Amino acid sequence: MKLLTLAVVSLALSVVACGEPLTKAEAKKAWPGTAGLADSSDNGASSLTASISRSLDCPKGGDMDATASVSSNLRSADFDFGFELELNDCTVQVGEFDAQGAYSLTDSEMTLDGDMEWAFGYEDNGDGSFELSWSYTGDVSYSGVVEGDCEFELTASMTSNANSSDPLAIEVKYDGDICGYQASEVLTYNE
Repeated sequence: MKLLTLAVVSLALSVVACGEPLTKAEAKKAWPGTAGLADSSDNGASSLTASISRSLDCPKGGDMDATASVSSNLRSADFDFGFELELNDCTVQVGEFDAQGAYSLTDSEMTLDGDMEWAFGYEDNGDGSFELSWSYTGDVSYSGVVEGDCEFELTASMTSNANSSDPLAIEVKYDGDICGYQASEVLTYNE
């Protein structure tokens, strides 16, 4: 009986030992392999990708099917985010920009049908500078305060300059078409 009791106690202690903290020597052995997971391109752990899809109600009626995805390089701060929408009689309250570019909602509504995609990315240039980039593409039909169809393909970027003495030295560029017009024509708020 004493031998059986000793075996049970030993087994119980060995199970509990699985949760025991590592010694300093064990930690020194374990940590480089743990931290190195993000630096290892051989095991597939250098990037992470996830996505989610949902059907959502629009603010004033209708719905949209939304898919969001994100991917990240674990060895750097770089990441990409994407968002796809399928609009089904999606009704929203309309806003407008004033001459200074401030946006405010109006009492008007419009309904949208179609598809649009939005992508956003961040890249750490490794020298203290970064680049943000985004794009919009889509084909949408409007009714309500705006009537008609619109195809758009717009890209934009914002880049910081690590060599500048001004921490706010940021260059913004955009290009593309919105409803058949140059993006620069549509994104001017003082007209």
